[in-house]
Amino acid sequence: MTQSKPLAQGMSIKSRNQYSKEDALIYGILKQFETYGYDVIEPPSIEYYDVMAASGARAQQTMIKFVDPFGDIMVLQADPTISLTHYMSKQSSTSLRKFAMVSSIHKAYTMHSKRHEHIKQIGVEVFYDQGLYDLEVLELALKALSYAQVNNVVVELGHVGFIPTLLQSLKISEALLPTLSEAIKLKDLPAIQSLTTSYPQSTQDILKDIITWFGSVDEVKAKMKPFNLSIELQSMVDELSQLMSAMTSLDPLVSIIMDCSTVKSQTYYSGLTMSVYSDETTEPILSGGRYDHILEQTGQRMSAIGFGINVTSLATISNIQPPKLTNVALIANMNSPKVAFDYANSLRLSTKRVHVIFDDTIDLSMMDEIITMKENNS
Repeated sequence: MTQSKPLAQGMSIKSRNQYSKEDALIYGILKQFETYGYDVIEPPSIEYYDVMAASGARAQQTMIKFVDPFGDIMVLQADPTISLTHYMSKQSSTSLRKFAMVSSIHKAYTMHSKRHEHIKQIGVEVFYDQGLYDLEVLELALKALSYAQVNNVVVELGHVGFIPTLLQSLKISEALLPTLSEAIKLKDLPAIQSLTTSYPQSTQDILKDIITWFGSVDEVKAKMKPFNLSIELQSMVDELSQLMSAMTSLDPLVSIIMDCSTVKSQTYYSGLTMSVYSDETTEPILSGGRYDHILEQTGQRMSAIGFGINVTSLATISNIQPPKLTNVALIANMNSPKVAFDYANSLRLSTKRVHVIFDDTIDLSMMDEIITMKENNS
């Protein structure tokens, strides 16, 4: 019986072209990651809900939850970084580990909505106790974008510590911090003004201006100059400036901006953040950063950095062309099906996409080639 319900909201059946592009991107980019010494892994498709608490309360609201037969609350995979951290916490010793991962991500758009999201993601995660891997990870991000042949994308670097440090220096009340941080993240000027009317005019001025602190290094520093920021805040800007310069030397054509109003939903970020945007997508096609304190709750101390690429979105803007198969319709003799199937297999060895058909009245307009099996072939 035909189901009367439509597909679940937010879900779709992918076309062959979309699937082929995603498959080509996953295979090619993961191969690049392997050349840097990354071990390819696939995080689990489900995880314990309490393990995912490290993502933060806001991120947990979008997780799709269910109860397993043992009564444990589980979630569909929503953040592979947390699963990898969980895995690392079970290791007997800490040392350099470099992962290239491929996973499926499941999210509900809102806590109360029936609309869900399912994407394919690939990325890298580095856990280490000595060294500095920021530039290597940024280089891998650039290589992935280059392999995907994407145009008109913008790489945005930020520092997740900038806004909290600034708000602390301005003596913003603890109760106001979450709401004000969200308004800054959304660059919502009316909300910022409404929330800060009781603060000195100098505080209102800097909070009103901060949502414009993005662009080139020179542009951002010029906007900051009138406000006499602390040495700690200036050092964060200098750190981002150095990384942007290094990325430009790796790829002089890449468009990079600094955004000092960065606020992340995930609470585990500790420093550098990176996002890649395209005019053709609503969400970043790549996001990640540093999370040096993510293992501390397990009793281990390791630095970490990584990113994830939304392959589903990347495929929509990628100019990569997967190998095209020739569509062949093989009109078979009803009396000799085995002969037809054997012949079809021989054709498939030459990168043809062969459809064995026993009814020559069907629509064959989408075929590149039509072969009719004759009686004497039987």
